Amino acid sequence: MSACYRTAVNIPNSRLTGNSQRGGNVLGMLGMDIPYLKAAHIVAVDEIGVVDPADNAPDHLPLQEYVWNRLHDAVVFHDHWLAVRKLSTTS
Repeated sequence: MSACYRTAVNIPNSRLTGNSQRGGNVLGMLGMDIPYLKAAHIVAVDEIGVVDPADNAPDHLPLQEYVWNRLHDAVVFHDHWLAVRKLSTTS
């Protein structure tokens, strides 16, 4: 089974929390800057939560919990994020 995806760019961060209500039809990449490390970072976001490629990160963390934790670490999220939306499924 494969799925076709179409890109949808420039989704405002204010709409991030609605991803869990999209039934797996929207997947995204969320970028952020980490000022105290002078580095940037990117994570994958799906309907289950955030997948962070960082060492020792859990498999999935709910999006709201991840954002809350990173804000307390003084991380600055990018204003927009890249997302893909499922168009159809074929068997």
